[in-house]
Amino acid sequence: MEKEGLISKVENANFEKVQYYIEKVLSESPDYCSCHRCRLDVLALALNTLPPHYYVIPSHITDRDMGSPWILIEIAVREAFKKVALCPHHRLPLKEQQDAAACNI
Repeated sequence: MEKEGLISKVENANFEKVQYYIEKVLSESPDYCSCHRCRLDVLALALNTLPPHYYVIPSHITDRDMGSPWILIEIAVREAFKKVALCPHHRLPLKEQQDAAACNI
């Protein structure tokens, strides 16, 4: 969308916060898988848990002023990591892929 020389888009204020916290948890907890698929699963689960906070860019409000409180981000990301660890979807043999599909994550 372009209007009057400005490029506008809609973003979720929690997206970058969740990505930041995923990296924080991975740096602290080597027990969790850090493959691309598991990161995406954690990102999707955490964002779906949090209330949506969308805004239009450009905006006079910085993304630090918007979105869920950090404590909710932390809880959502840590819970998502636990779920993904129980039922990972990465590089699994066929039987395990079928079992993981039953996890509904």
